[in-house]
Amino acid sequence: MAVRDVIGAICGFGVGYLVDVLMLKEASYLFAPSSILYLILGIAFGIGTSVISGLYPAWRASNLKPIEALRYE
Repeated sequence: MAVRDVIGAICGFGVGYLVDVLMLKEASYLFAPSSILYLILGIAFGIGTSVISGLYPAWRASNLKPIEALRYE
C-alpha cells in the first residue's frame, strides 16, 4: 500500500467528517457499530464491482491471440 493511498483515505475520512459536522451539527453516530457495518459493506461492494467490471475484459483478452489482445482497437 502506497503512502498516497493512506493519505487519500485519511483526507477522505476527514472531509466526510467535516461535511457531517457542518451539515448535521453532529457526528457521534459515525463510530457506532451499525456505521462500521455499512463501511464494511461499502468496501465489499466497491471491491465486488471492481472485480466484476474487470472480469469481462480479462476473459475476452484470454480468448484472443496474445498479439491481438495487446493491439489497441
